[in-house]
Amino acid sequence: MEPSYAWLAQLTHGWTAAQVRSFAAAARAENLAAPVGATQRVGSTTDATGYVRYYDQQRDLIRTLRRAGFDVWIVSASPQPVVDVWARGVDVAPGNVIGIRSTTERGRYTSHLSACGTARPGEDSQITYIDGKRCWINKEIFGVRGAAASRVQDPARRPVFAAGDSDTDVSMLRDATGLRLALNRNKAELMCRSYDDADGRWLVNPMFIAPKGRLNGVYPCATTGYTASDGTSGPVLRGDGSVIPDQHDTVFAG
Repeated sequence: MEPSYAWLAQLTHGWTAAQVRSFAAAARAENLAAPVGATQRVGSTTDATGYVRYYDQQRDLIRTLRRAGFDVWIVSASPQPVVDVWARGVDVAPGNVIGIRSTTERGRYTSHLSACGTARPGEDSQITYIDGKRCWINKEIFGVRGAAASRVQDPARRPVFAAGDSDTDVSMLRDATGLRLALNRNKAELMCRSYDDADGRWLVNPMFIAPKGRLNGVYPCATTGYTASDGTSGPVLRGDGSVIPDQHDTVFAG
């Protein structure tokens, strides 16, 4: 759980799905039209990012996967109706999108979040974030119900390929049985696992727009690269419990 992500979804309280989608569509149009590097004021913040772009490489990857017979899904820690709108830009229909899902009452969203796995209805504790991505993928894509959705499934009920750019994607990526693509945003746990490449199935690529330069120093994999659910830091561990040593940046801009 990450409170700010849950809070964003809870801001839709009182609105219908159609209304939230209309807000998202307006924001999408505004930010796509803004020049790269534009900023905007959000509350007291005057330099919030004010533009966004789709990656051409992302569209190409999705088309290629579909031609090869793959079922392509988008899984995000943004509210479901917002992701629905953005997914259309890469030709992914709402039926193949998983975002944070709020419960509804008389056709309008409530402040409560839909449950998955071991979470009880109304508990608001399992969003599409870190292990919650695994739970919702298991539930919505593979039909796993109840507490079992929170657990790693057998290989036949796991994604073949997954891609992500954040530590919040690590559980989803680790579940992929074939390949795992990490876009390098200098996120410690993600890059520790990607560069360690314990099973030879990790791929690393720089970001396609404004890619990061080489990280100064090393990723602190052996000491503080992992952040636990209570916010404390610790070493990044492999599946067998061994500690991943510190890693140098090797895939970066320039």
